[in-house]
Amino acid sequence: MAQGLDSPDVLRQLRATPELLAQVAGAECADMSLQTQLRRDFPAELVVAALQLHESRVRARKKFSRADDMWLTRVGVEQSTAEAVAQYKAERFRGADFVWDVCCGIGSDSIALAQVVN
Repeated sequence: MAQGLDSPDVLRQLRATPELLAQVAGAECADMSLQTQLRRDFPAELVVAALQLHESRVRARKKFSRADDMWLTRVGVEQSTAEAVAQYKAERFRGADFVWDVCCGIGSDSIALAQVVN
């Protein structure tokens, strides 16, 4: 399970352990004592992935209103279009019958486009 958040298996396991995500999200900081505590109940690789996801969500809060619900990586956040910018760009396509987003990353432009296309 060395692939982290890029692995579908890891993502499935994280979705199956919401209690781990809740503990990470509720922690003051992600220091070694937290990791040690979590590793008593969960596999080390899963703890690392949960901490990475939490860190990515915290960073994404600057760009997205629903960041805490998103499944993303640090690189995905860094390269993503902010929600407000995506909505602004999508307005150019309002009322179109279809649009192809061929540069899709984590999907922020696609989400905004889906809201304005017929």
